[in-house]
Amino acid sequence: MKARRPTAALVALGVVLLLGVPAAFLFVGSPGTATVPSGAVVDHVVIVGAAGLRWEDVTRDATPNLWRLAGRAAVGSLVVRSAQEYTCPADGWLTVGAGNRARVTTERIPDGCARPLPTVVPDSGGGAMVVDQRDVLEDNENLTYRARPGVLAELVDCTVAVGRGAALAAARPGVGRVDQYLPQLPENPGVLFGSCPLSIVDAGTVTGKDRRTQARRVDAVLARVMDARPARSLVVVAGVADIFGPAHLHVAMVEGPGYRAGVLNSGRVGYLRLTDLAPIAVGALGLSHSKWFSGAAPSVTPTAGAEDTSVTVRRLVDADRSASQQPHQGYRFGIVLVVSQVLLYLAAIPVLWRIRRAAATAEDSERLSWTAAERVLEVAAVAAALLLPAAMLSDLVPWWRTRAPGTVLAAVILGVVAALTVLVRAMPWWRKPLGPVVSVAALGAGTVAADLFTGGTLQLDSVAGHSAVEGGRLAGLSALGAGVFAVGVLLCAGYVAQRMPRRHAPLAVALIGGAGVLVAGAPGMDPGSAIALAAGVALAVVTCTGNWLTAHRLLGVAVVGAVVAAGFVVLSIYPSPEHRSRLGRFFTDVAEGVPGALIHRTAEANVITFVSSPLTPLVVAGALFVGLVLVQPSGGLMRVFGLYPALRAGLFGSVVAAVLGGVVDGAAASVLGAAAAVAVPLTVLACLRALARAHLRTAPEMPPAAVAAELVTPG
Repeated sequence: MKARRPTAALVALGVVLLLGVPAAFLFVGSPGTATVPSGAVVDHVVIVGAAGLRWEDVTRDATPNLWRLAGRAAVGSLVVRSAQEYTCPADGWLTVGAGNRARVTTERIPDGCARPLPTVVPDSGGGAMVVDQRDVLEDNENLTYRARPGVLAELVDCTVAVGRGAALAAARPGVGRVDQYLPQLPENPGVLFGSCPLSIVDAGTVTGKDRRTQARRVDAVLARVMDARPARSLVVVAGVADIFGPAHLHVAMVEGPGYRAGVLNSGRVGYLRLTDLAPIAVGALGLSHSKWFSGAAPSVTPTAGAEDTSVTVRRLVDADRSASQQPHQGYRFGIVLVVSQVLLYLAAIPVLWRIRRAAATAEDSERLSWTAAERVLEVAAVAAALLLPAAMLSDLVPWWRTRAPGTVLAAVILGVVAALTVLVRAMPWWRKPLGPVVSVAALGAGTVAADLFTGGTLQLDSVAGHSAVEGGRLAGLSALGAGVFAVGVLLCAGYVAQRMPRRHAPLAVALIGGAGVLVAGAPGMDPGSAIALAAGVALAVVTCTGNWLTAHRLLGVAVVGAVVAAGFVVLSIYPSPEHRSRLGRFFTDVAEGVPGALIHRTAEANVITFVSSPLTPLVVAGALFVGLVLVQPSGGLMRVFGLYPALRAGLFGSVVAAVLGGVVDGAAASVLGAAAAVAVPLTVLACLRALARAHLRTAPEMPPAAVAAELVTPG
């Protein structure tokens, strides 16, 4: 009968997830499935691009035309990520025409964007040829993004390009033919715009110290475009690239049928990707979405009431300031996180050794002499495990608006860590062996879950979350959030199972872990983390009562993982092609016989993350500390595992979830590092408690889970 209980709990877990995931999608709906309203088809689309144009350049006095357009258009922050980590104008314009991340060359220029735009050679028929376009096409089709530069022009009858950047976006695949080309905008461009359904205008660049003057020139170009726009037309204004300095968010405005005053929503309200511009044009013209596109036409969230333009622009400028600070501050925080964790490991070694020695020799005087050090180390372990949740909560304070953002951020994080540590210390169950462990785990999982339910604002552009300017995921679990959430859910599940009768422990882990999987895989989020967490929960279910991982139990874990993955695959493929998740696009590639692109890109991302992530040393240091210190008799981990089999199951499940989730997401070192930053300090805390109570005698045979927990409780 005992062998059947984990199996029954696995079946319950599979049923809950198999029914719960589709129910959540049906009840809540996917936020990414809203499209341009039906009937909003236009005859002409005009895209006006200006490399470097940011929302701070849009002012009432200096750029009145941009300002007025912002008041009546659908607006958002444009993420300009191309196939290069830093998007220069040539790469940005090429990405516009491809509807996918593209690049002009593999050459990397570290100091700004000194590389000129490709040469454009006009011909006698009013068109032009972009030099070396064939080589660019071959290079991008062989990239892991599978971009096809010029596919936007290929979908329409003819295109008009004004300026070299626009010619790069409007050039057709192959020889780089541009249907109609002018180096500059004519005085009366109305006839020109009316000659083709798609017109692309390079309005110049905005960079350096003279940004205001250059922004005025862009504004003057926009004024002529708006005066000459054809009837039934859609106008798109975009800052298509960075030019110099840190990466930024840029201007995005879409005005015309289907895009009135409101906020653009491409996976997240207020944001648009550069790869979405081509789908916007194609959708507005009533054409079919191309399989080469990775972007999608956004939905529009109407502005509540008559929001003043100044309020809208101020909010978008604030988003850019936050986003541009994140990469630098995030790297610094990662270094601080690694150093603090390593210092904790070093401080724990002598304390654990002396406590173990005193307990083994029954020298009460020696044991008491180390009580102060033990208490300090316990508090330090709690504080270290709370660093990541505190970093997320620090975004409740707008530190990026200050003159010294790094200093203010550090002060806020330290303050939040101190407050949370005091809260955990004040809990009535602090003296219980696993009391602080479950408190910290619940705070971590609760912080991430609350953020997901309230829109994910604490993870976006947080030093412990997503980076908008890097062009990755804008919603759902970040890599660091996934690690914190997996550890929090599984340790909470293990603690509850430990307090329950042995026969109910697997079911408790299944229910709590299953709820965590549903939260991680909610609509609008990438399902990779949810599938990985489901595998970790299934492993914890079959081992939470102290059982070994036998072949038939491992088979049960694999079956549950396959069932959950199959459910997410079906839900990922079901939406229209432009709204499929990463998992859905992968299986679409499999069906088309080209699965290698995403696999190669994910593997490449894992290698890059492992080499460049500041958390990689933490993964290595944590593994060495556990293997060389904690699993030794003086470390106390084996005693913890013997006393608390459900906690052991939760820790093992966390490792599985973090490894699988990181590998699938292309951020293995980051997810595993975040999990280690929470799990290892809590393991140190559990070892301290177990060794400090080693002088208390327990029954010679392992009691049921709940009884074992009571036997090691003082008093």
